[in-house]
Amino acid sequence: MTTLQELCLYLNGLLQSDTINDYCKNGLQVEGSEKITKIATAVSASLATIEEALALGVQALIVHHGIFWNQDSHAITGVKRKKLALLLKHDISLIAYHLPLDIDQRYGNNWKAAKDLGLGSSSGPASVFGYFFALNTQIPSLTPN
Repeated sequence: MTTLQELCLYLNGLLQSDTINDYCKNGLQVEGSEKITKIATAVSASLATIEEALALGVQALIVHHGIFWNQDSHAITGVKRKKLALLLKHDISLIAYHLPLDIDQRYGNNWKAAKDLGLGSSSGPASVFGYFFALNTQIPSLTPN
């Protein structure tokens, strides 16, 4: 078992989220249970994802796309209201990391996809807010041998 505070401190340090300017709030977005024994991960905090986290009995859900974005309305209505209601009612913490995952060479989704696709030799960085986050690469021959 770990605590929510320990988990968030660990992830914030691992992904250096406090040093990255982003389109959203990185780290803890919704506070749930203080004691964490079961965690789920997902790409997006969709209503279906939150319902599945509930069914799995997790205390924390870690996602790439959270529910709070800089340009979103501050009104808590519609699907956002339903998501928050489920998280709060069932004491599930929502933890989100957007650009910190995009740019991380160990855990980042862009780096992992490039590696899995066999893309290599970078001819220059692509960036958001000045952060290098993807390979601008030559695509290898896709013709099977």
